[in-house]
Amino acid sequence: MSSLLTTKQLIGYVSSVIEKHGNLAPVAMSLKLKATSLHKGSPVKTAATDGDYLLFNPHWASTLTPKEIQGVILHEIWHVAAGHPWRGIGYPKSRRNIAMDHEVNGICIESRATLPAGRLYDRKYKNWNWERIYEDLFGGSDDNIITEPPDGSGDEEETEDQPAAKQSEEDQEGDQSDESDESDQSDQSDQSDESDESGQSGSDESDESDESGSDESDESDESDESDESDESDGSDGSGSDGSDESDVEGPAWGEVWDASHDDGSPLTQEEIDDALDHLQEEIIRGETEMIRAGKSNGYGGNAIIDRVMRPTMHWTKLVTSLIKKRGKIVGSTYRRPSMRYLATGIITPHKIKSSIDEIVIAVDVSYSIDMRRLHAFFDHLDRLRQTVYIKKIHILPFTDIAESGAVKVVSHGQKLPRDFQIGGGTAFAPVFNWVRRNAKRAEMVIVFTDLGAYDYGVKPKCPVLWASSDPINKYNKPPFGKAVEIDMEGR
Repeated sequence: MSSLLTTKQLIGYVSSVIEKHGNLAPVAMSLKLKATSLHKGSPVKTAATDGDYLLFNPHWASTLTPKEIQGVILHEIWHVAAGHPWRGIGYPKSRRNIAMDHEVNGICIESRATLPAGRLYDRKYKNWNWERIYEDLFGGSDDNIITEPPDGSGDEEETEDQPAAKQSEEDQEGDQSDESDESDQSDQSDQSDESDESGQSGSDESDESDESGSDESDESDESDESDESDESDGSDGSGSDGSDESDVEGPAWGEVWDASHDDGSPLTQEEIDDALDHLQEEIIRGETEMIRAGKSNGYGGNAIIDRVMRPTMHWTKLVTSLIKKRGKIVGSTYRRPSMRYLATGIITPHKIKSSIDEIVIAVDVSYSIDMRRLHAFFDHLDRLRQTVYIKKIHILPFTDIAESGAVKVVSHGQKLPRDFQIGGGTAFAPVFNWVRRNAKRAEMVIVFTDLGAYDYGVKPKCPVLWASSDPINKYNKPPFGKAVEIDMEGR
């Protein structure tokens, strides 16, 4: 394509992609389209999406064939359909884009789309969600938090406002061996080499028409629709091109920017969850329209829905992250500087938190529970308790009742029980009633269950983590708290 792409032509290309991939029509039609090299103050180097806009650099488009333009558009639409602009918030941008590209490029190649040279794809990651790919490539993310016992670490506790320059060389060098804890290992793996990149473009050629976008008018006066200064408010917009925390170079083309408000301000967690719920509804609507049109025999898009509904990281990482957020910050230490920030030349201390006084773990012991997953969950908690100091854990077996006589109290250093008497139905309200009466100071409630009930009762004041032995979907997703599936596959 020799002339510059216009927004009108971009609309034509998107229409042709929708014709071939009707299940994505509601998602694609919700996007604002723009051929531009600048959006809200951020450069559009190739193509990008923030979940609200699909942006395409007209100069880069001139180097591509019509089929490659369609392939890039499908690639960006799939980023949105998989929830990447919302689920990627908080991750280093280059690294997350690499992982996300492995996910969506696999889908695009399976649908016989033609992608430009430099696309990332590894068959190893077929049917993996991007968070799992990210974890495999870079070892997960560091929350820069260590939870330690409150028994007085003495000289290891410095205040957060103490500058790195005032720390002794012994503080910065003497205790490098301390970096062997789980969080620091994760940080060190964050500096691993990036995944092998394949420079091959998709060889599968589609015989369907690629003319739809190219036969639109090419007059240069339409390039006003690719206004390079439009909507520039001096802000970072989607924040896509700010300084990256990672020293890893991102994909050769295509970007995912953080979803944000129109003024560039970040979304709240509630807004992110609402956006993902709405996205799921759009995907279901697209599948439904395909069935009505006789182009599909059933909801073949269930795998698509699962991509949106899956937790944003592997369950072990999510559980670790949520538990480590409990407790109060009592100081920080430069003896264990964050390896993640050291890669950028910045010395940042780890925050030290006090112990967790009390949590409740409610265990669904109904007939339908998967004991293999329960044991895996408890094994992970026992390993986590070696680095996270939890004074007291109430183990509360429950069915459709929760009896105080069945409760076991586990102190720090004791292993969690594995043997429970199985039988009965399931109701969640008795769990939270028991917590209100008997564990008012609990800092967290963890419920292990198959989510086979709808009697949730009253939401407690403390955070709730639902650890599900069964897949989580829109029908069994709890109305409050964080839900994670204990998935044994591949681990």
